[in-house]
Amino acid sequence: MDQVSASAFFGVFDWVYQRLQQNGFLKSYEVLGHQLLVTLDGTQYFNSHRVHCEQCSHRSHATGRVSYFHSAVLPAIVAPGKSEVMVSGIHHASGWTRETRL
Repeated sequence: MDQVSASAFFGVFDWVYQRLQQNGFLKSYEVLGHQLLVTLDGTQYFNSHRVHCEQCSHRSHATGRVSYFHSAVLPAIVAPGKSEVMVSGIHHASGWTRETRL
């Protein structure tokens, strides 16, 4: 997946959005003049000091130890007063070259 451009998936997301909208699933999430409120949450879903791949992000600790990890941004459609959340996808953040010094 990491070698595939994100733009390759735009058509799929458009198709899913259109079907959700046409079937009325998004109506109850509309706020402020038919707008959708999308929240973003980041998470780390893998962490190791030994196991890693070329797409792993990494942190160099003050002790010299390196932590390898993967992270994701999870967008979700939300609305005030609704307890249900519509998760719209998971995006792998590979390709980012960020080293954090702890």
